[in-house]
Amino acid sequence: MIFRRKNREIELFDNPIINEFEKDVADSLGVSVYSENKSILGNILKKEIEQSKVEPKILLDYFINNSEQLKMFTIKAYSCGIKIDDGEEYPEGEEVPDSEKPKTIKTHGPGIGYGITHAIYFHFLYHDLTNELSEYLKIRRIPYSNRFYKRLTEYYNETIK
Repeated sequence: MIFRRKNREIELFDNPIINEFEKDVADSLGVSVYSENKSILGNILKKEIEQSKVEPKILLDYFINNSEQLKMFTIKAYSCGIKIDDGEEYPEGEEVPDSEKPKTIKTHGPGIGYGITHAIYFHFLYHDLTNELSEYLKIRRIPYSNRFYKRLTEYYNETIK
């Protein structure tokens, strides 16, 4: 018999369902998933989920019930995103102090958990929560967040609608 504690948090990072999804997407893109520095990547993803205010169960449901749609969106967003160079600059008014700038981890593919990030974007677009997505990108301090928002919307519309 399986017992669940009340309010038990679902662990998304390194979840077998999400790992399989990410492996399938990476294989489709011809890249490998970066899996070193798991503690750093895990902390980043935990903060992303908290800032999105999307329940982990809802995100996991996308990997189960909307897997193909999410996969198409993720492939489109990732493959088009690697071709774009917005530069390292932050727009005026959104500058980040050097002490708060993220450290770049060199990789040759997406980091473990990248599917969760795309599931968050997918959630906002799937439910037409455009203002919330725009605000979330600003909270995440995504450089040129308005451009990125427009690209995510285009990728979603091209693959889903």
